[in-house]
Amino acid sequence: MDTPREKSGHWLESLAVRSAIVMALLFGLMFAVGIGLLWYLNQPMWIALLFGFVVVFGQYLVSPWILDRLFQINWARGAQMGAEFDLWLTNACIGLKIEKPRLGIIEDGNPNAFTYGRTRRDARVVVTSGLLEMLSPAEVRAVVAHELEHVAHRDFIVMTVAQSIPLVLYIFYVWTRERARDGLGALAVSLGAYAVYIASQFIVLSLSRVREFFADEGAGDLTRDPNSLATALVKISYGLAPRSEQVAYEAALAEQKDKKSKTQVAKPRDLGAARALGICNLDNAGTFAMSAADASGAFSPALMQRAVQWDLKNPWAKWYELNSTHPLTARRLGALSAQALRLGQTPAAAVREDARVYRGHFWGEFLLSALPFLLALAGYFGGFVLLDQGGAASWSPALAGYGIGLLLKTMLVYPPLQGRQRSVADLVGEELEASGVHGVPCEIEGEIVGRGVPGLFWSKDLVLRDASGFLTLQYRQPFLVLELLFGVLRAQRFVGQNVRVKGWYRRAPVPYIEVERLASQNGSDGLRCYFRQGTLFWGVFLLALGGWATATQTDIMSALWNAFLFIAELFGR
Repeated sequence: MDTPREKSGHWLESLAVRSAIVMALLFGLMFAVGIGLLWYLNQPMWIALLFGFVVVFGQYLVSPWILDRLFQINWARGAQMGAEFDLWLTNACIGLKIEKPRLGIIEDGNPNAFTYGRTRRDARVVVTSGLLEMLSPAEVRAVVAHELEHVAHRDFIVMTVAQSIPLVLYIFYVWTRERARDGLGALAVSLGAYAVYIASQFIVLSLSRVREFFADEGAGDLTRDPNSLATALVKISYGLAPRSEQVAYEAALAEQKDKKSKTQVAKPRDLGAARALGICNLDNAGTFAMSAADASGAFSPALMQRAVQWDLKNPWAKWYELNSTHPLTARRLGALSAQALRLGQTPAAAVREDARVYRGHFWGEFLLSALPFLLALAGYFGGFVLLDQGGAASWSPALAGYGIGLLLKTMLVYPPLQGRQRSVADLVGEELEASGVHGVPCEIEGEIVGRGVPGLFWSKDLVLRDASGFLTLQYRQPFLVLELLFGVLRAQRFVGQNVRVKGWYRRAPVPYIEVERLASQNGSDGLRCYFRQGTLFWGVFLLALGGWATATQTDIMSALWNAFLFIAELFGR
């Protein structure tokens, strides 16, 4: 189901966008309440505009301070990161004419990276230990270079200014909406203001995607190695980063045995961020190789080509990109391959279409995703014509229509769970028709290595890794408070456990599994999600409530109040 909570545009987007959502929950609520209050008090528009700019500027000033305290970040300094990496970072910052940013590491197996701050002088670049363990040192530098380019381009300021434009247009819409009753001309102005507001949001998203291309190109020029950023994109965007460190560990043990050395070999889970950043010389670490994308620990162009076909052929990919801050990975790989050719290099991740054909039903799925709203609209117009010509009773059949649509949609987007045992690489490479609407029933086993938003104590999603790669496990319940409680109280207990998961594999466009059941293989813990059952319940409830209100010609607000009293009475017993 393609709700806003499910849409995640890209591997570098997760932390950045979700941290922005955290800020939106704080400042957006204040903005909404403030604007509503000013409108209710009949204040002039210029006061609302001034209030909006104060909120935006306040968010810009205090957001870094809040994020520093929300995320569990370990800040590193200079030589702590390794002399080789520190020298590269110093030279890179000199070349970009920026101050060296603060570098932070979040101890979490979910590979991710992001940057934030106010200006080029107080920027922070944060990476997770999972990213550093799964990438080679060259790929780590490429990812950090991408973030440095955001700092050099002053994207903090540019995007803040850009995002303030939709806010201003929304204020215009709210203040002209009341005048829409004065005639068709005023109505046209109000609708026009709302249309421009919606269009401005898509323009801002487009600007963000363009700046991502600029950051990619700048990183390729800075490192003179666009291929490293391309292979990092493949591994992390598609989850194709298998456990090559286990291969290296066993090889190192064999080498130690041959040499009869008493030096202890670090276990795979001990290979931390500092090593990936150059604190030791990896060339002297035997066969240790973190550039893996197949079972042998080597980058696999064939596996990459299988995974990238979804971006090229599934129509949902374009729709999700339109609503995302980041371009599709396939487009970024194409740009990086072209850059590699300009630099006289052979592209490591050139994108080509294979012979497979998309056999899904995009338009049917698209209509299915909008079915509750379409039936609600049909119900409203039916009530408008047959009941009271637009009075309060018109909303009763609209509510019933929404309930019917919700029931039909839920039954179709959740097929029976009879899926076979799968691997991450199998799902990502083979399921070309998967989307946020079309879910593929599956079972999968692996280790929980981190959380959906690394370093955020209330993050409720988990990250599973098997021998072939990793993906996100989406935890959903009928009530957001249950998800919050799970994130705060239980989610961390699963990290490090081997589990078996049943659910629906989806892409939007990042691959993930919507969990139905999760069980620890040692039997110590487990969970079950009831989002599907809860959605069915709400569909039945809204259908019954809307149908009853329509049949009795009851005002919908009265119907809702009576329903509240009925539920209160049940709990009272």
